[in-house]
Amino acid sequence: MMSLKKTLVAGLSTLTLFAVIISGCGGNAQPAATGNKPETSTETAAESDQDKVMEGGTVRVAIATEPDNLDPYLSAATDTNSMMDNVFDGLFEAGEKGDLIPAIAESYEVSEDGLIYTFNIKKNVVFHDGSPLTSDDVSYSYAKLAGLDGQEPLSSKFSGIKSIENPDDYTVVVKLKERDAAFMAANIVGIVPKNYEQQSQKPIGAGPFKFVEYQPGQQLVLEKKCRFLRQRADAQAGSH
Repeated sequence: MMSLKKTLVAGLSTLTLFAVIISGCGGNAQPAATGNKPETSTETAAESDQDKVMEGGTVRVAIATEPDNLDPYLSAATDTNSMMDNVFDGLFEAGEKGDLIPAIAESYEVSEDGLIYTFNIKKNVVFHDGSPLTSDDVSYSYAKLAGLDGQEPLSSKFSGIKSIENPDDYTVVVKLKERDAAFMAANIVGIVPKNYEQQSQKPIGAGPFKFVEYQPGQQLVLEKKCRFLRQRADAQAGSH
């Protein structure tokens, strides 16, 4: 399946324009086979055309508000979150039916008493600056949200966290003060790079879109990136 490259441009004048420009991001398209082909009905051909992945093109969506803050932990505007959610990925993402789908997390376990959550993180996830996403980044993100960094909690959804541990680079253990049935749903929050403090000016995440530029009153530009591009080529090369 061909990967895609998209650019989102949100013009923020009287009406905000949310544009998507799609082009190839990786992989090679296979040419159609030549030679004798069985006849197909018009209906079948139409269904086949609908299944094709379009390369190139632009989609614009009008939004009447301007971003209040590009930092996902400081923004409170729904329109801003709708745009910037494309830049960040959480351990999970919300499915179309309201279910949770693994994103950065590969798997998880919950203790019998419901107080300890162990998350296993995928090993090939990178931030848009090329740095690998590890358990340190998850702990840093959750500590900011829960107020475990000595600052005020940034989200009440994480105020029930008692402690966070990293047994290794790709395992995060979260201990709660008490059972919280809503905690799993909170794990869709975006993960940010450890010690990176420029999210309001130049946000960096691990989502499907990379921040390019923001011109107040004019436009917000996001560029589509293939997920999980880092395949540890350097590590593999070193092992040979």
